[in-house]
Amino acid sequence: RIARVRPPGAQVLVERLGHKGGATPEPTEKSAGAEETAGGEAASAPTLEPKAGKPLIPLFEGMDEDDDEDDEERQAREAKEATALLEQEAAQKNCDFCRKALIQPIRLTKCRCALCACCVEVTVRYMRECPVCDTPVDVKGGKVVSDASPELLAQVEERLKASDSGADGQVALLQQLVDLRQESQRLVLQYGNTSSGSGSKRSYTTFFKVVSAEGGVPEKGSVSKVDFNINPGYSKPTATVKEANNKSLGYAFEYAMARAYPCHMTVHFKSEL
Repeated sequence: RIARVRPPGAQVLVERLGHKGGATPEPTEKSAGAEETAGGEAASAPTLEPKAGKPLIPLFEGMDEDDDEDDEERQAREAKEATALLEQEAAQKNCDFCRKALIQPIRLTKCRCALCACCVEVTVRYMRECPVCDTPVDVKGGKVVSDASPELLAQVEERLKASDSGADGQVALLQQLVDLRQESQRLVLQYGNTSSGSGSKRSYTTFFKVVSAEGGVPEKGSVSKVDFNINPGYSKPTATVKEANNKSLGYAFEYAMARAYPCHMTVHFKSEL
């Protein structure tokens, strides 16, 4: 069984029963005959009473020995919960995002949300967050990692064979999305600001980056230059960056301001795109 141990920080009060003073009394010498009364009878031991004061606090307040759960019971409970979760996931019929029929589903490993292929085409294919709960998704080899169970995939296939499954519209939509992607050139862009320091010594960095490319367009070399302007009232930019100058942020412009200040960006793509 799980052994109880004193939790960290628990206060242990050690009381000397029968002692009412604050300091421990010094031992006194007694004569040999002092241990017996005049009548020859042994002296009775003094009455021991707990020290008066605030009540002692139990070490394990609100805990009952009967509430203990041994290892076998815990393992059995966890196995039962895991089985129920797998059964629930395997029986899922609708996408967690669009609420329509699941077709070619994926199961995100961290949040366990299930997405249909239509939603994958327009969300996690390009954005590395779950569209339902914003949890970061696992990516391997440029593709989102899926943990869809064989049971889920099997029941989805069975439903697709049924004429009343309601998935015909989803299948047609998926084909349209795939055709559109194959006929397009797409760039996934990332941009934003970072800041560091405090007060009048605060430094800001505005950045722009090409994350990925599809449709034959090159990921590198697709941008001609990026203009940064912290004073948009003037037509001439504050800085122009023609090549990626930051390994992690791409095209970046750093400036210092005593307060937050907008920085306008103008991205110039190459004419052949």
